[in-house]
Parts: sequence; structure tokens; C-alpha cells
Amino acid sequence: MHTSLRTPSDILKILLVDDEDVVLHATREYLKTCFSFDADIAASGSSALARLSENEYDAIIADYEMESMSGLDLLSAIRERGDDTPFIIFTGKGREKVVIEAFERGADGYVQKGGEIRSQFAELAQKVRAAVFSTRSARAVHEQDARHRVLFETMGQGVIYQNRDGTIIEANRKLQLLSSITRHDILNSLGGLLLFLDSIPRSDLSPVVRENLNRIEAYALTIQKQIEFTHDYQVLGLEKAIWQDLSRCFQKASDQFDTGRITVDEHLSGIEIFADPMLEKVIYNLIDNALRYGGPTLSKIFGYYRTDGEDLIWIIEDDGAGVAPEMKDQIMQRGVGCNTGFGLFLSAEILSITGMTITETGTEGEGARFEIRVPKGMFRSVSDHKAGDTG
Repeated sequence: MHTSLRTPSDILKILLVDDEDVVLHATREYLKTCFSFDADIAASGSSALARLSENEYDAIIADYEMESMSGLDLLSAIRERGDDTPFIIFTGKGREKVVIEAFERGADGYVQKGGEIRSQFAELAQKVRAAVFSTRSARAVHEQDARHRVLFETMGQGVIYQNRDGTIIEANRKLQLLSSITRHDILNSLGGLLLFLDSIPRSDLSPVVRENLNRIEAYALTIQKQIEFTHDYQVLGLEKAIWQDLSRCFQKASDQFDTGRITVDEHLSGIEIFADPMLEKVIYNLIDNALRYGGPTLSKIFGYYRTDGEDLIWIIEDDGAGVAPEMKDQIMQRGVGCNTGFGLFLSAEILSITGMTITETGTEGEGARFEIRVPKGMFRSVSDHKAGDTG
């Protein structure tokens, strides 16, 4: 697969698939002459699959209605191989049902044949380039994440220094610097991409083109959030844990949201817990999770605590849609969820630094309920300590 972040203005290698010989050759010549696309051709779905087994392409353009194998069946066969090559449906079929099914099967774009030739092919070329850029960007981020993960998982015995108070200092500063520079460059590039997308006037565009631009923007924002997560995860544990007022942390986190009609309240006063300085991020993520997935029944988010033997149980719950039983054991895992899948994973990691655990114990249809178990020695009553000792 191609992983280079070349710009989409480079000569793109395209596979054209159509069972109409005249249309197939005319399309190839037009794309080559007017848009500098280097196109191979295939007159059937099976022929296209054979070419894909032998060659790599930047994108695939296929007709919808072909004998023996339709364009959508070809798309499904390609995706079942694990091949994410951008796929554009280019056809005379204009039914809404076809468009919806194409996107459901993993298509990256849809262009209807007919009308003025020049504008029709300009739209096709624009969609191909946009899809190629989006796919290359996603692949680059995924591969960088994989390289970093392999690096850290295979480092073996780490090189560390330890202060007298037990604080561990990471000695691999060059790796941290490299990650920081790479992240900075990617965020700058994404910022430019988002500015470019925002500057495109959309009032004169067709609904399909507007929808594709919105999808590209959504992908870019998702990548941006994923890159920002790497910063949060990189600094996790670098600062030593401190005593933090739970009520104050909850209020600071909740103040960052415009919750509208939804009530956010807590009964957490009088308790401090010993945690990583990113504790506020945990509360922020749990409130954000409730607001995103609580659904129309969500009306309140509430934080409180109780004791369980020598442990403290700190609870944040809501009255929204809740979590499906089959998701309860997975919800804290990296990449699980409908958004980036990082928020709850990061929360669990932050809490684990000082021995805390988090589980979801709510009932689907009645609301989500996150219970954080704080072990003995990691919490204290504010009244038992002077204000100057609160860190």
C-alpha cells in the first residue's frame, strides 16, 4: 500500500473499471489528457481484482452496473481483502439508495455520469484527489502510531533515573523530543488543511460535493484529536502525583462545558485524593462521554462518593442511555468507542498511576455509572490536614 504523503497533485495511478469498452477507453484518455492521471483499465470486476493482486493503485474508479459483478460487489470484495484503496463510484445510476449503499460498503465518493462533460470530470478528479489525500494522511498517522508502539514495546529494559522521593525521571529525552517535533509538524499540516477546507465556498457546490468536503473535514478533525492524545499520553506520569481537592477538580472540569438543560452537580467536598496532575482530565472525559452518548433522556450528571471497607468509591453517573452489557469489559480499552476511543482509555491510565481502578457498573437504559476505587492511603479528609498541605 502507498504510505507516502505526496500531495494529490502528483501523477496518480488509477484503476478504471467499466464493462463498456468505448466508455472505458474514452474515460482513460480524458483523465490522462486533462488531469494527468495514469490509468490502467479493467473490463470486469474479476479483471480488476486480478490487476489489484499484481499492482498498487492510488484510487479505483468503477461503474456501478456491470455484468457478473457490480461495482458495489467489487467494492465489497476489495474491502474484504483489507484493501483501503480509495474507491469512487462513477455511474449513470442516480438513485439515492445506490449512493447510500455505496457509502455503507466503504466507498469514498460517488459521481453521476451525464450532463456537461468538463464539469463532470472535474468533479470526478476532485473527489479522487481528496480521497487519496485523506487515505494517505490516515495511513501515515496509523503507521507512525504503529512504529512508536513497536518501539516502546520492544525497548526491553528502560533507562531511568530515580529521585530520592521515588519520582521516576524518563531518560529517553531524544525520543520525547522526536515525538514532540513530529506531532508539531503534523498538527501544523492539519491546521493548514482545515484552513484550506474552511476557505472553500460551498454555496455553489452540489450536495454530494459538500457532503464529501464535510467528511474530509471530519476525518481531519479526528486525526487532530488522535495526535493531541499522543501528547497527553506522552506526559502522563512525568509529573509527580499530588493531593487534589476532588470537588474543586470536578467543578473546574464541568465549567469547560456548555451543558444547556443538563444539570451537572457533585457532592465531593471534603475529600482529597493523591493522583497524577491530569486528574481533572479524567473528570472532563467522563462528563464528555455522558454528553456525547447519553442520548435524549440525559438530564443530569452527578458525582459523589462512599466508603467500602478501607477504600473510597468515587462515582460519576448519569441518567442517559447507559452502556450495553457486552461493552462494559471493553469500554476502557484503547480505540473502543464511537469517537477516537482514547478518552476513557487515557482516564484509566491516569488513575492507575496511583493505584486507582475504574469500572462501569450502570444499567443500560437507566444511565452510565463509573465507579473509581481509591485504595487506602490515596485519599484523605480535608479537615484532617492544613490547607498548606494540599499541594
